[in-house]
Amino acid sequence: MYLSPKSTHILRKCLFLGIVIFVLGIFLYGLGTPMVARAVSHNINQAITILTASDWQNMNLPKPELTPEVGKDCTVFYAADDKVALGGNNEDGRNPNTMMWVLPPEKEKYGRIYFGYDNYYPQWGMNDQGLFFDATATAPYESSQPNRPMYQGVLLEKVMEKCATVEEALDYFRKYRFYNVNLEGVMVLIGDKTGDSAVIEGNVILRKTGLYQVLTNFRQSLYESEAIPCPRFRTAVDILGKADSLSIDLFKQVLIKTTMGITLYSNVYDLKQGIIYLYNNHNFNKVIEIHLEEELKKGKQSYDLPSLFMETERAQRLREEAEAVEKNLAAQATAGRDPEVYSDYVGTYKTEGMTIRLSLDGDRLFMERDELPKLEMFPQSETTFVHPSLNGNLQTVFIRDEQGQVTRLIFRGFGMEFELKKDKATSYPYWWVWLISVILIMLLALAGWYGWRKRHHTLKQIHVR
Repeated sequence: MYLSPKSTHILRKCLFLGIVIFVLGIFLYGLGTPMVARAVSHNINQAITILTASDWQNMNLPKPELTPEVGKDCTVFYAADDKVALGGNNEDGRNPNTMMWVLPPEKEKYGRIYFGYDNYYPQWGMNDQGLFFDATATAPYESSQPNRPMYQGVLLEKVMEKCATVEEALDYFRKYRFYNVNLEGVMVLIGDKTGDSAVIEGNVILRKTGLYQVLTNFRQSLYESEAIPCPRFRTAVDILGKADSLSIDLFKQVLIKTTMGITLYSNVYDLKQGIIYLYNNHNFNKVIEIHLEEELKKGKQSYDLPSLFMETERAQRLREEAEAVEKNLAAQATAGRDPEVYSDYVGTYKTEGMTIRLSLDGDRLFMERDELPKLEMFPQSETTFVHPSLNGNLQTVFIRDEQGQVTRLIFRGFGMEFELKKDKATSYPYWWVWLISVILIMLLALAGWYGWRKRHHTLKQIHVR
């Protein structure tokens, strides 16, 4: 094969181009991870978690002064007959940053709506199949389900994604634990549009036997009916037990009679019609009707609940107090910020039931869990970050391997701790640039060497002649 001087010149240019691509690959390797993660997570809208007392001590942060006292808040109830299936709840607490977020149906997931706080941990939810849940706090008690595996995600979210009935939901609760600690502090009432409901206290499941079921903040399995310690529970049972028929107005009366000074909002949900009746800050004269089917058609969205109502003086005062505490926590956590190492943390981390994406916006690190909005993470140390919230803090700890690469993330809070592995596709997003560059350089170098050798041999023959 004889290559003309022009062809050899072209090959040399190609060789130079291959070297440039190779160098570019090295450059992109250094910058690629944050760039790709930012692009992937830009339009993707957190279990954002509540830390235990020991978590707060380990984090060297003060426990929020506004955290509600465990065992003295929230009332949940359910009732059904052959015509209606209704649920109701008073959400009691001192964090006025209440939220509602909507996740439309997608492949193998039902559409659902959640209510909670600014950490996007669901306090209660309802799906498009007419299944709802609501959780309440109680005093910690020894777990009697230590041998059950811990679902590697938020179990209540999994239930709402996959289940249409109480029986289907109970299969998950029988299989998995609530949390992966030895002390429990949460109970759940779950009901569906068929008329079935149950209260879950760890591994104790209490099924509905009459027309209604009530849950407050004590473990019903430990008390005889005549020794019930909660007046809100007795009030709800008394009203529901004496009712001739079930209606939205009846449930509204139960809510009014069981409100507390710290009640933030109240709901009645019609499970057969898919309608939620929302009341804010003790004001039962104004109601907002939320039609689930219509909200799901709008796509992923979230609402600040107070913005849906005229903010009251009480709500404004609580909001100012909450903002002051959260601002103080964020200021403490921001001390020692070193954004130079943040690019190492950017990427996607996964476990069985959870995906967390870390992205950069300037020198600020943001986290997205699954389909939820971004939350800013504040550094406590070079590897530990926290998102402070009065009603649930999230903590992440990044772990490097022996080569110094970030390969794992520890996610902690609300009694849960998960280890998520970093997706290699986001750790090394430009591996194909390396591969193509090396192959191209080798081919071009081989072609150039062969052309030079052939030309040199030809010139040698001409010189001999």
